[in-house]
Amino acid sequence: SEPCANSGICSDDVDEYSCRCTRGWSGENCGENVDECASSPCLHGQCSDLVAAYSCECLLGWNGENCEVNIDECASRPCGNSTFGSCLDHVANYTCNCARGWAGYDCDQTLPIHVELQIEVEQFDPTAFVKDVAELLHLSSAERIVVDSVLPGSAIVTFHVEGQGAI
Repeated sequence: SEPCANSGICSDDVDEYSCRCTRGWSGENCGENVDECASSPCLHGQCSDLVAAYSCECLLGWNGENCEVNIDECASRPCGNSTFGSCLDHVANYTCNCARGWAGYDCDQTLPIHVELQIEVEQFDPTAFVKDVAELLHLSSAERIVVDSVLPGSAIVTFHVEGQGAI
């Protein structure tokens, strides 16, 4: 009979034998599966032992054969395409440092601009205001000024520019 399991090679000696096990097997008769996960090869993930191999299921934010590569969440340029903010990569996440005038998690929202006018609010002409500010800011035809509020009895107009957030 063949005492060596799993294709192990038997060496027959006088009153004894020995087995030379194939890769992935160990033990006196090559019946024990070697645990390739025992050395913890998956740096940031869960190891699954196979016969003569292992596989890693990586945690969120990691990849690579041994889950050793931190995925760069900034590679897709999420912070306003890097025009409206800078990106700081974290494990499975990122944060944006928005440029002046921009807000939102991805720097995709314009902040309201507060302007103090040198005129009385009763004389405020929204059409002229929009035209003058659009020329002053050199806005494209895809961008437009939206007046958010005019505080009665004051000279404060709050507005924002639509279209700048489109990337």
